[in-house]
Amino acid sequence: METELADDVSPYFANKGPSTYFSYPGHGVGRVSMDFSSVPAGVKLFEPLYWPHFLVVDVLFAREMERQCKGGAFGYYFWTLGFDDVTAEYNSLLHSLR
Repeated sequence: METELADDVSPYFANKGPSTYFSYPGHGVGRVSMDFSSVPAGVKLFEPLYWPHFLVVDVLFAREMERQCKGGAFGYYFWTLGFDDVTAEYNSLLHSLR
């Protein structure tokens, strides 16, 4: 999704150039690819600029978070998804948590 923003809101929401908001969809996502060379070394967790409301996390950091956040049910308090067929993996996980 790419939207040109009005001058009065551009400073708050533009993430691609001075007046454009750009975002990938939150639903119906297939395969995701990222250029990790733009991520500073040592960063363990971040929100991609063009994929808001999603977090990308280092695998080892995610395992430690899961170990510390685990509650009464497996995978219920903290879980991760891979970059291949994101929506199918998400739906499968929700189904198994029922």
